[in-house]
Amino acid sequence: MEPIQLGTLTLYPYGLAVALAAAIGLVMMHCTGKKSGLKQGTVSMFAVLAVPLGTIFAHILYSLIRFDWLMEKGFLHMFCLTDGGYVLYGTVLGCFLAALLTAKLCKENLGSLLDAAVAPAALTIALCRLAEGLAGQGYGRYLADWFDGESGMSLFALEDTSLLEHFPFAVQDMYEEWCWAVFVLEALLALVILVALLKTNARRRGSKAALLMLLYAAGQALCEGLREDAVLRWGFVRVNQILSALVVAGVLVWCWLRIPKEQRSTKKILLAWCGTLCGMLLVIAMEFAVEKKIVFLEWLPMDVCYLITALAGVLMVVSILPLWRKQDKA
Repeated sequence: MEPIQLGTLTLYPYGLAVALAAAIGLVMMHCTGKKSGLKQGTVSMFAVLAVPLGTIFAHILYSLIRFDWLMEKGFLHMFCLTDGGYVLYGTVLGCFLAALLTAKLCKENLGSLLDAAVAPAALTIALCRLAEGLAGQGYGRYLADWFDGESGMSLFALEDTSLLEHFPFAVQDMYEEWCWAVFVLEALLALVILVALLKTNARRRGSKAALLMLLYAAGQALCEGLREDAVLRWGFVRVNQILSALVVAGVLVWCWLRIPKEQRSTKKILLAWCGTLCGMLLVIAMEFAVEKKIVFLEWLPMDVCYLITALAGVLMVVSILPLWRKQDKA
């Protein structure tokens, strides 16, 4: 969408939508904070710290990922927020640091503060993903190519794709070609995570925060693979998939460490690692298969590859959930 000009001030619809999403999330956090027993003023302090830190670290992580670009621009360009370029995991890191500072300044329990923030965070992510459509981001492959019988992308060949050529299934890009609306899928998954968090009655502080990170990171295996826009890559490897794998592994280790030593089971941790690593390897294999870099998998249609990627994400979640439940009851 075109920028809005108010005198000398230029407003971008995407930026306004993200700001509105953050505001809605913080309003929701005021409600969840009261239920969690947070002191008055704690959420306001968190908001004051989270907005700038989340923005700054999102840009810093983007700059570090695109290190060659950063060196061309100059190291201090890492802190130039007007040049665009943000990564959600950087926002998560910034918000965690904001929560850590808030917990110390307001003398709150960090786990309680994080748990109060997770449902609002899931809602904010869903709204921000929808906002990506305003910026022409979060688009997938062309429908015409996807269902072309000669392309080998899909099991289903469709001569007429008009049934899918409308929101929320697809959107038109700058060339007026219909593409899969991946940003809608990402928003939907965030809403599903939101419902799961609201229905989860965790006993230990910090458990819900870990569950959010696990579910979101596992879902990114599919969503990031479907995107065809300005995706951050190292070669053909998608950076966000690597970051998501690290987050999933981090949650697994965190759950294990939270279980008292006398209650730990070697069998359970081995099963969890085997399932998680198998899921990660499947994601990697399917990325190679989509890029036609594995000869014996070249026959796999693209939609089958993405289905396997989705199942791999489910496998990672299912493998870690028993440990998550164990630490929550410990």
